Amino acid sequence: AAHPGSPRARTVGSRGAKTADAIRAAAMRLIARHGYEAMSLRALAQEVGLQTASLYRYFPSKQEMLRDLMVVHMTDLLGAWERASPRAGEPREMLSAFVRFHLDYHLDRPDAVFLSYMELRSLTPAHRKLVTGMRARYEQILRDILTRGVEAGAFRIDDVTIASMAIRSSHARHCMRE
Repeated sequence: AAHPGSPRARTVGSRGAKTADAIRAAAMRLIARHGYEAMSLRALAQEVGLQTASLYRYFPSKQEMLRDLMVVHMTDLLGAWERASPRAGEPREMLSAFVRFHLDYHLDRPDAVFLSYMELRSLTPAHRKLVTGMRARYEQILRDILTRGVEAGAFRIDDVTIASMAIRSSHARHCMRE
């Protein structure tokens, strides 16, 4: 039986995308709760009401599922910033918009944040390179805002990289598990 409160993955008339989304949501919860290595595909299948072998219709391996979860998170994050970001503005306005966006986005997704920080080590080198490349694009957005602010005289920052890391990690204690 599916976990109470979780959507049944396959109901009469449902489509594969709905099942894949249910698998992703359950995998995110289970990995955030137990860790990637400890999450079994059997438990995941049970969570969404599938047979274990049925998971392979959607994800060829547990590793591909982890890669998918992280890539979807980063793709969604970058797309959401693209839609939310002011097209122009003073450095202080841009920084304020970025910080508001960053905190709102991440505080609403603690499992995804936990996964993207704590399970990066569980990716294969090729998958890690893909995800860290996407993460670098996001990090560069903030560094660019800070650099423009320094150049305009709006900010006094000795090290833009360290300032960027401090700003981006400001939500971490709210998203990390004990």
